[in-house]
Amino acid sequence: MRKYNIELIGYINTLENLSKVHVKDCFINRNGQLIFIVEQGEGGKAIGKNGDNIKRLGKILNKSIKIIEYNIDPIRFLNNIIYPIKSENIYIQDNEICIEIKSTQDKALLIGRDQKNLKEVQEIIIKYFPYKVVIK
Repeated sequence: MRKYNIELIGYINTLENLSKVHVKDCFINRNGQLIFIVEQGEGGKAIGKNGDNIKRLGKILNKSIKIIEYNIDPIRFLNNIIYPIKSENIYIQDNEICIEIKSTQDKALLIGRDQKNLKEVQEIIIKYFPYKVVIK
């Protein structure tokens, strides 16, 4: 089980009070961006109409915000994590979730400098599913 400090608990409470959604997880990534994982089906409600909740929360907390909607299907969850990057295909093979991306620009965005973005995606997936993320 993940331990939260008082700062993260405050962020979770702020989003829950603002948007009336249940936050499943919250953490700050390497770039200082605040990542919220919300329950399945609550992503749109957390974001708000025209992104109003995220904009308001970003101003209140003075942080960049990303909302990821959890899904019990690892493929859909991975799609939610990498959004807005479009994949051609995502499938499970052995103990790996394979992502096929044809656009070299999207592939570069997903991997990131020194594979930082890919490692972050892997860290999120491994918390919920026993798969390694591979780009093909």
